[in-house]
Amino acid sequence: MNKFLSLIHSHKERFSVLFSGILLLLLALLVYGPGGDDDTHITYTAAKNLADVGQILNHSGDAVEQGSSLLHVVALGYSYKLLQFLGAPWMLTDIGPIFSLIAALCCLPLLMSLALKSGLRQRVLMLFLLVFSVSFTYWAVGGLESTLASLCLLTCVLFISKLFDDEKTAWGAWLKVVVAVAAVILVRPEGFFIIIACLLALQVLLLLNSQSLTRVHRYTCMTIALIAVAIFVCVCLIRLYYFDQLFPQPVYAKADGFSWVKIGFGFLYFLYSMQLSIVIYTGLLLYLLYGLFFKRSKAPVQVLVALSFCCAYLAFIVVSGGDWMSGGRFFTPIIPLLILVAFFALQKLKAKVYVYVILLLIPVLETGFFALKFSTGENILRDKHAGFVGRSTQFDVSKIADIERYSWSERHNVLHLRDIPGTNALINVIKSIEQDKAFSQRPVYITSIQMGMTPYHLRNTFFAKIRLLDMRGLSTREITDCVYFSDSSRNWLGIKASYPKYFRAIKSGQCPKLIMPDIIYDLSNLAAEDIKDRFNTLTTEGYHIVYQQVGVLQDRAAYKYMDAAMFIAVSDTVYKMLPATLRDQQLRF
Repeated sequence: MNKFLSLIHSHKERFSVLFSGILLLLLALLVYGPGGDDDTHITYTAAKNLADVGQILNHSGDAVEQGSSLLHVVALGYSYKLLQFLGAPWMLTDIGPIFSLIAALCCLPLLMSLALKSGLRQRVLMLFLLVFSVSFTYWAVGGLESTLASLCLLTCVLFISKLFDDEKTAWGAWLKVVVAVAAVILVRPEGFFIIIACLLALQVLLLLNSQSLTRVHRYTCMTIALIAVAIFVCVCLIRLYYFDQLFPQPVYAKADGFSWVKIGFGFLYFLYSMQLSIVIYTGLLLYLLYGLFFKRSKAPVQVLVALSFCCAYLAFIVVSGGDWMSGGRFFTPIIPLLILVAFFALQKLKAKVYVYVILLLIPVLETGFFALKFSTGENILRDKHAGFVGRSTQFDVSKIADIERYSWSERHNVLHLRDIPGTNALINVIKSIEQDKAFSQRPVYITSIQMGMTPYHLRNTFFAKIRLLDMRGLSTREITDCVYFSDSSRNWLGIKASYPKYFRAIKSGQCPKLIMPDIIYDLSNLAAEDIKDRFNTLTTEGYHIVYQQVGVLQDRAAYKYMDAAMFIAVSDTVYKMLPATLRDQQLRF
């Protein structure tokens, strides 16, 4: 942190960074808790495989890039390996949220440094706005790459703007840009396209800002673009050699081409994030663009670079249709830059102090509302009897067997708590059949749409004795490689593959990689018709339901709750292997 604080020379600014960092820690750990969804474990599996066997592998041990962020997987995997070497008794799921939190803390001094270079006066309030931003602090302990992406973008803006600030640029400055650009490309699949779009926008903004685009400006932008292209080509070639794909597997499962419907959802994503503050920041960004285009107003290069990145990323959000996760996750990478641009626009408007105070009050209220109602996490200091509970039973964390298998972040997240009993039941089922001679020559085949926490723990427990198939195609390639699903629509959840179509694909003979599963587990908190369709299909195909959990998990005050229904079904062959105690398990919350 001292290295980052050295970017700031004023004691007042250093104190504000430290104070805002403490506030971020308190909000992230005690107000939101370890939130987010179980997609974190898709990354955790790849990172743990890298640490354990030196290769990036998916849940089944195949060379499939199931994580969306190569940089995050590598950084997390080697961080875990280093901690193992030092003798730290932490699980990878322990350090995942901490890693995201450290990345978020590192963003604070970088943003302050950019604000100083941009000549912003209300810098302390700007940091508080970032800390109270739901998109930033909620995901600061979510375990995904979101805050790491924020850090990469801030670093890239800082180093690129320095190239335009200095008349004579040393090789060291260019080396920093190369590293920063590489980080942006590796941290998210869209990183390369964001940089190219940013550079195109930046040339336009530089032209508007100075009335002429100098040769130095053109040379700098072109050189950065060539650097980005070279890095992107190298990354693609490495992926093609190692994974036999140019992009991470989730891209192939989600990408569905251009669609006006997706653009409509992209605009609605601003509302879906449930953050009025983001709409206000975007409005101020548009005001600044209006001034640059029509009033010939001026802005420092740091603001222009930040504005270019914001425009590029907001365009990506709209065109891609946004994201399904709560808390505005797609805004997290650019929320620090968006706030910087918004504050510069307010300074241009000569806004009074009370305007800044009102602007701060809005995210404060959003924080309270989201934490009470929508955060999947809870205060990490709550003991096992005071956390999430069953609505109609006395169920709490203390009732769960083998709880030591799960980390502090999993125990304080309602989504993970929903999955923990089912994961334990599934592990018991597999343990009871793995020694049977039927599985001496082949693994146990398991299929599901849910490919988060449960597969992570199955992989850790059974390794090569199991093989998982992702019906959404996000972490395995059987569905995306199958021509039978070529007409299936795709969205931010992956390929839409229903149970009936899945079994028809197996029987069609068009998908040789698809094998009749021994075990199927999934959620059953669906619409009545959908769950009836699933259960009817399972019965028709000869499967038996051996585990069901029903009911609702909620916090003590019942402000937030979740339907926790899920099931485990096994083939007739497996059913006959199971002891009577594992043939009809039920859990009610």
